[in-house]
Amino acid sequence: MAAGEVIDVAMNGTRVYAPQPLMMVTLSGRAPRAGWTVLRWLLRAAIGCALAPLLSACTNAMLSSARASIAAGDYAQAHQQLQAALRDPSLSPSERREARDELCALEVQAGAPPYSLLRQHQTCAEAAREPASVSGARLAGVDAKLGAQYQAQFERALKEDSIAGAAAAVRDYERIAPHDAPTIARLDRRLWAAIERRDRGLARANKRHIHRALAALSGDYPGLHLMNQHAFKRWVGKDTSPAGVPMLSEIAISGHTLELKVPDGNLRQSALGPEKFARINDAFSVWCQCDGATHVASDSTGLPVYLARLNPVMARSEVLVLPWR
Repeated sequence: MAAGEVIDVAMNGTRVYAPQPLMMVTLSGRAPRAGWTVLRWLLRAAIGCALAPLLSACTNAMLSSARASIAAGDYAQAHQQLQAALRDPSLSPSERREARDELCALEVQAGAPPYSLLRQHQTCAEAAREPASVSGARLAGVDAKLGAQYQAQFERALKEDSIAGAAAAVRDYERIAPHDAPTIARLDRRLWAAIERRDRGLARANKRHIHRALAALSGDYPGLHLMNQHAFKRWVGKDTSPAGVPMLSEIAISGHTLELKVPDGNLRQSALGPEKFARINDAFSVWCQCDGATHVASDSTGLPVYLARLNPVMARSEVLVLPWR
């Protein structure tokens, strides 16, 4: 029967028509493609709307369980529950902020050994980055303790004559307090003073053997000692510039010390590894006819990266590699 076809005539003569169908149904029971597309979309939307409150309730339940665990003193269980909640992609921004703030508070309250000061710093720093976070004060408290710890490590390293340990402590302090310029500058000055004392002590110890070492090295760098200072600096710049690209930001000579500054990006180049600076210090020692030292520093922080020193017994330079990242 066609849509709109007359199917009956009432006694009063009124014509009755069949209504226009919304969707034609075939004998197989399948709807046309367009009809099913709309139906599937509506079905998915309905399911999503139905499940949304349930998912939110599950997330809230995880946070509530974590709070109950904290109240009961079961910090390990609460920590796991908060981390599980943060892995839930359906967490709302406010719930994520609450979970991060509570994770920060938990770690600070539990303290070490389960959560080191560095771990507390990392967790609370993540929390403090969330909008409307309340973790800023806790982060400041953790950083104050951590900064004191790194300064104490610096003092111990200097007493033990550990340049590497002192440099590591300065860099660790800089990472957690990058804006504390006065303290960083003070530690930097003391570190360089310790390096200079170390160099002077090594020079005195090696004085008897230096001439033999220089005689052995001179054959590797013939004529180098005849250069003036400007020519030698130009030689260093060329030797550290693969493919003609300058790699050093500063070259300076102070007495028996060659001072080189390198941009942090260039320090990652294999061409500027410790072997390169050992050879440069060999050449510098030949040029100055002295017990030479080469100090390589980051030009962004001024902190030492490589310290090269001539070893007269080996007639070659040794390099102390310091942490810089």
